[in-house]
Amino acid sequence: MNKLKYLLLFILCSHQLWAQPYSVNSLRWDSSLAQRPEYTFIISGHFYGDGFNKTHYPANTILGNIELLNSVDFTLCLGDLYRDVRYDHTFYKKHFYSQLKKPLLNAVGNHDISGSFYQDFIAPTFYRFKTLGVHHIVLDTELDDSSIEGEQLNSLKAGINAFNESTASYLMIYSHRPIWAEEDSVLQRVFSDNTQSDFGSNFQTDVEPLLQQINSGKQVYWFSGSMGAQPYAFFYQKREHIHYAITAIRGADKDAVLLVHYKDGSLNFQTHSLTGQKLLAFEDYTVDKFTTYEAPLEINYRLIPLWVKNTIFHRYFWYGVLVGLLVIFVVMNLKSKLKR
Repeated sequence: MNKLKYLLLFILCSHQLWAQPYSVNSLRWDSSLAQRPEYTFIISGHFYGDGFNKTHYPANTILGNIELLNSVDFTLCLGDLYRDVRYDHTFYKKHFYSQLKKPLLNAVGNHDISGSFYQDFIAPTFYRFKTLGVHHIVLDTELDDSSIEGEQLNSLKAGINAFNESTASYLMIYSHRPIWAEEDSVLQRVFSDNTQSDFGSNFQTDVEPLLQQINSGKQVYWFSGSMGAQPYAFFYQKREHIHYAITAIRGADKDAVLLVHYKDGSLNFQTHSLTGQKLLAFEDYTVDKFTTYEAPLEINYRLIPLWVKNTIFHRYFWYGVLVGLLVIFVVMNLKSKLKR
């Protein structure tokens, strides 16, 4: 009898590990996604923008594209949803979440964590869920400073094993920190201002070997949302059958999100600008695009009259003119004396 109880408890707990995901905006998860042959979702990160956003609201490019977020089945933010979670959460609920009609999920970043506030009032920080054909694993890379340890590592192992044994073709892993890039010498230079560990990550020793155990016929995508000040909204790198990517919002012209469309067993990725910019395909934003990038010289010609006016009417300009005239006067006098 006791064995039966333990078996039922195990089944229940296993089911809960793949239960409905935890939305930060408290909207009900559409359970039909587990059977629906077609659905669309958004992947992006860093919704608060950058450090210049001193408000308690998301970036302007996010607030200006609420209709886009409401047009998909769910959105997954890759961390730094908030700038300061304790102060921003109330404003988000009133002025952002109240406008959303679809669930918003989050893979916590450093700005989302303040003591246990996130866990106490918003959602768990790591969990797993399924949609048809796709297994999803949300990680907390803040918990152990870029390492995946303890209960979270066990959950990751269980998720990978379940994926390997399933008929699903795709595994999607989400984290804020690109812990897969921290020990890569090239990527460390490219993303030098990313949130990184202080004492090293266990990605190469404990996490990557788990990924290598995944059947080569299945596709694995690992998305992260810590990107720093970069010229593009996307980064992509493929290693064997594992795809690594970063995407983030900065409250700038370059802001874009990744639209993921699942249909008839296949995933399609489409870059979507939030400001009307022309974008490349997702897979084209390789490391070469970053290492060879040269910032264009930008001149706002409409401001030239203002610059001229400000220059002419500034006292330093006339000081310079007077000094120049004085120098010319002195030089001419010296020349005339030398001629004599």
